[in-house]
Amino acid sequence: RNLQIPHDYSRVLVVSTGTFVKFAKLGNTETRASFNRPLYVTHTSPDSLPELHHGLEMVDFLVWDDAEPERLTQKQLAAIIEWVRHGGTLLIAASKSAGAIRLADPLRDILPVELGELRTVENLPGLRSKLLEPPRTDGDVRDPTMPDWLEAPFPAPVQVVRTTLRPDAWSVLREKGDGSEIISRRREGRGQVIFSGITLRDLFSAPCSVTSFFRKLFYLRRAGDNEVRAEGVSLFGEVASA
Repeated sequence: RNLQIPHDYSRVLVVSTGTFVKFAKLGNTETRASFNRPLYVTHTSPDSLPELHHGLEMVDFLVWDDAEPERLTQKQLAAIIEWVRHGGTLLIAASKSAGAIRLADPLRDILPVELGELRTVENLPGLRSKLLEPPRTDGDVRDPTMPDWLEAPFPAPVQVVRTTLRPDAWSVLREKGDGSEIISRRREGRGQVIFSGITLRDLFSAPCSVTSFFRKLFYLRRAGDNEVRAEGVSLFGEVASA
């Protein structure tokens, strides 16, 4: 169906095999008002992705959680990669499916990391402190029932894939101790690819607010932040002298 989305909205497409409640909250009225550009969040299954990059041209951010490249055709994978090269931002989150991603040549080649083996963790306090927020009750009021939020374990142990940063990529969050990259990014054409070695479904399974996670990864500004404005400067003199 045709959706009339205001041009000043940032459009997020979530690709996963099931609905994801915390993603939907990004598009609610309260969350939209917290960014200088409101978010419009939609969800689709991997099977429904287009086979031409033009089918994604109205999307600003594509979030592919628990990525399983074998569920996509080669044309769908090529369309995503071409969309990134035209300026899109792709966030891939995977752990158990890392082996399949290693075999998917066009997708593997654009990742910011080399994928290694899996490990099991009960908590990631460093990631929480830098990219997540404690759960909120009303507005900006922190939930008083979660005093030890950083140290609270996941409801069940989760799997994380070990990764090694590629030379042309940079780290967003590195695990202390073994130096493995949990979240990293690299440029691909005019766009960016962000990889998370833990699925977002697992990461968000513990109580948390996810607004800051996407704000920091997608470089979104808070509502009311002063925008940087460029001032016109004449370069005629510089060019003429050169």
